[in-house]
Amino acid sequence: MYATKTGRGKRRCRPSSPTDEDNGSSGPDPATTSSDQQNKRKRGQRGRNHYPEGRYTVNEISAAGEPIEPPKITAKFRTTIGAIIRTKMVLDSMITNWTLVPRGNKDVMWGLLSTTFVLPKGTTDKVKYYAMKMLGESFRRWKSQLNTQYVQKGRTPFANYGSITPAQWEVFVR
Repeated sequence: MYATKTGRGKRRCRPSSPTDEDNGSSGPDPATTSSDQQNKRKRGQRGRNHYPEGRYTVNEISAAGEPIEPPKITAKFRTTIGAIIRTKMVLDSMITNWTLVPRGNKDVMWGLLSTTFVLPKGTTDKVKYYAMKMLGESFRRWKSQLNTQYVQKGRTPFANYGSITPAQWEVFVR
C-alpha cells in the first residue's frame, strides 16, 4: 500500500501583490492608528474580574453544588468569586492560608454571593460548600499571582490593589 499525500504539508504560493509604491497609499498611515492598540491585550493576558451589577436567578444546581442553569450563570458565578477575593477588601494579604481566614470574613463573602445570586430552595448548603471551596482556590491563585507578578519581579501592587497597605506588603514579601 502506498500512502497518499493530503496536501497539508505543502506550502502554497501566494499571488504576488502590488507594493505600496505601485498603487499609492492604499490604507491608513501606520503611524496614525487608533488608541485601540494600547488597550489590546497580549496573548494570555486577561482582564480583572469585576463584581457584577444586579441579581441573577439560578435555575439548576449540579450535584457538586455548582450553578449550571441558565447556561452563562457558571461563568458569572466564578467571575463574582474572583472579584470578591480581589476587590471587596474582605481579605488581608497577610493571611497565608485559606484555613486561617476568620469565619466572619467567610460569612461576609457568602453574604455577597447570596445577595447576587438567587438560588433554588433547598440548595443553599450545597452551593455554600461549593462556593467556599471555589473561594479558597481563588484565594490561593490570588496569593500566587501576587508572588509571581510583584514579589519575584521587585514590583509593588499598590496601583492595582489599593487595599494593600505598605506595611501589609512588607509582611507579605517576607
